[in-house]
Amino acid sequence: MRTTKNKKEKILGVARRLFSTKSYDSVSMDMIAKSAGVSKGCLYIYFKSKAELCAALFESNLQLFRNILTDILARKVKAREKLELLFERFIELAGGERPSFFFPAAREFSPEVHRSVGRKILPHIEFIRQAITQLFEQGIKEGAFRDYPADELALVFLGMLFSMSQRTTTIESMRKHFLPILYNGILKG
Repeated sequence: MRTTKNKKEKILGVARRLFSTKSYDSVSMDMIAKSAGVSKGCLYIYFKSKAELCAALFESNLQLFRNILTDILARKVKAREKLELLFERFIELAGGERPSFFFPAAREFSPEVHRSVGRKILPHIEFIRQAITQLFEQGIKEGAFRDYPADELALVFLGMLFSMSQRTTTIESMRKHFLPILYNGILKG
């Protein structure tokens, strides 16, 4: 069982790395199998198609983000601190072992791939949106954030986070610029 999970994780890691540096069409299942050191048949046991593998990559990233978000929201601290922690953790994800949280090749997906990915990730996206809405509701209640609709603030914040993962800017630049931009729009006085 452990070997099965390790192989699948290795395949996902190799695919993540390849898709973060190459276009969707230029990465083949054969290339992924060879880079992962598994047979093409073994690869197809875990992922029936490249679209399914991409969906699994997105789902893996979103599950990790959900776990981080759940941990941060459970903390007994002010909303602003939670927001800063969430931002820092996301930067770590976007700049750490996952060079791009949502890899650049995603822009090239065919409608079939978009449908496959969408079915897998929509529940995660909805959970994340609702959780961040709660974070903004907390901040509004504490008087730290302006009284805008919390669900709209959550969408702005998520848009900012996920667009950051596509940028070529440095992590230091993200830290220096993105939170001040956000804060100048939502913090009182």
